[in-house]
Amino acid sequence: MSDDWVQLMTELREQQKAEREARARIPKNCFFCDRMASLPGWCEKYDARPPAAFMAQLGACPDFIEEIPF
Repeated sequence: MSDDWVQLMTELREQQKAEREARARIPKNCFFCDRMASLPGWCEKYDARPPAAFMAQLGACPDFIEEIPF
């Protein structure tokens, strides 16, 4: 293997690691969920407006997603 290829793969792994670490710091609540992105305050998954206390609670919803997975 060439040194350039090894260096490229090392850099890509470092970028992926940095991205995973950044995503781990995103609060897991309604305000950061992609299901709330199209209409602020309205959950597309449940077709409802969650109570403010629920929306702010970390980890309250098992259906939290950061981004649409496609």
